[in-house]
Amino acid sequence: MTGASLPDAIAAARSALAALDPPPPPYPLEALGPLAEAADALSRGAQVHPALAGQAMLVAASHLVSAVWAGVRTPAGVAVPPSLYGLSVAPSGSGKSLAEGVAAARLRAWQAQAGEAHARACRAAAREGRPPAAPPWRLCADATLEGLHAALAEGAPAQLLLAPEGGMLLGGWGMAAERRLRMAAGLCALWDGAGLSSLRRGSRLERSGVRLSLHLLLQPEAAREALADRLLAGVGLWPRTLLVVLPPPEPRRLAPWRADDDPAIVAFWARCDDLLAQPLPRSCDALPVLEVEPAALQRLGALLEDLETEALDGGRLGGPLRPFALRATELATRVAAVLAAWEGAPVVAERHAAGGEALALHSLEHWARTVGRGDAGGTHAALALYSWLLERGGRAQLRAVVREGPRALRSAAARDVAVAQLEAAGLVARAGVEVVVLDTSPSVASLSPPRGDTKHQKNQRFTQSVAAVAGGEEDIV
Repeated sequence: MTGASLPDAIAAARSALAALDPPPPPYPLEALGPLAEAADALSRGAQVHPALAGQAMLVAASHLVSAVWAGVRTPAGVAVPPSLYGLSVAPSGSGKSLAEGVAAARLRAWQAQAGEAHARACRAAAREGRPPAAPPWRLCADATLEGLHAALAEGAPAQLLLAPEGGMLLGGWGMAAERRLRMAAGLCALWDGAGLSSLRRGSRLERSGVRLSLHLLLQPEAAREALADRLLAGVGLWPRTLLVVLPPPEPRRLAPWRADDDPAIVAFWARCDDLLAQPLPRSCDALPVLEVEPAALQRLGALLEDLETEALDGGRLGGPLRPFALRATELATRVAAVLAAWEGAPVVAERHAAGGEALALHSLEHWARTVGRGDAGGTHAALALYSWLLERGGRAQLRAVVREGPRALRSAAARDVAVAQLEAAGLVARAGVEVVVLDTSPSVASLSPPRGDTKHQKNQRFTQSVAAVAGGEEDIV
């Protein structure tokens, strides 16, 4: 293919992949209720995607309210913590650190001041021969399970693990292959509010009423492998997590913006300061439980019944999506509790439940597009593979893709998903141990799919290809 026609071919491929993979539904910013104005201001001012702004503020808010309310009553009548886990998949340049910097600004300022006061108290205690006071820390960017347990046992009962570079956590010591199951199960237990109870030689750790909120931000390349991890989904970590997957960022314009000059952000920070000023209990279980008014309970109950039917009767949300569907109502209830508590409402009203439902279903749709279709990074990797193939003359061995191809495809699983997407779009075909671009290789024209294929048939071919990969067919590495 000539250099002049290469851009045209890539543009045509982008259109074909876009038709196969329509964009996800827009983020329901209005569903954030009392957080919506601040999230909108952050999105517009910092020029970040509304989903990233909303997710950052929602998880930060969940941490602050989890130290004020013990939990919220679910439609099943069980009290669960209001803390949330969030996962945001965002390409480089999306403004992940900027969004988190604004959302957690007051918590970081509080921790810096509390840390200085703690250091002075420790020096005074050492001079007087007294044991040091408990550490005040509530925020960290990376952790092992043992570190989290120690922080929750010795310090504040509510902690926030905020990881703008989530790959540090997922690729770190605590998530190595031999420790991944324990870490995932431990995070699930903390989300459930199970408390701490462990016995090791020479030491025992016991503390109830602890809370953990978590927000991981990952680039698509790291997310593709993490979200495909069957262990993390099977143990239940991912079904407990609110997911947003962002498209590539739009070019930014020159528009200087200061968060501390924006009234909506200042109001958000003031509410953060109010909640941070409240004394922390020894146990969050001793705090009051947030009740749900009848209309809100009816709405959440209807959501529960709909999702249970879809998940358990072989509907669209069955199979690998079942655990995500079964957890979605509890996620909606927790989000509703965070919105109500942030607003200062005495109960969860129907408007809060409606917001929680919209945000939980938005997350479920993203999980359906990743777990249900095998892809955590959209079609960006497929387009990169197509471009790479064109530059190599239109064909390459499958092994060469992993060894020499785009960085996002340096694993057999990621490669096979990208190839399946290109096959479904009618752009490539497998020919033995090779993948071949159909439009530029007349020798494989017979492999081209019928021109009359409908969009449904293309989607069906893609689903079958991904199912074959997920089913563990012998792979060429």
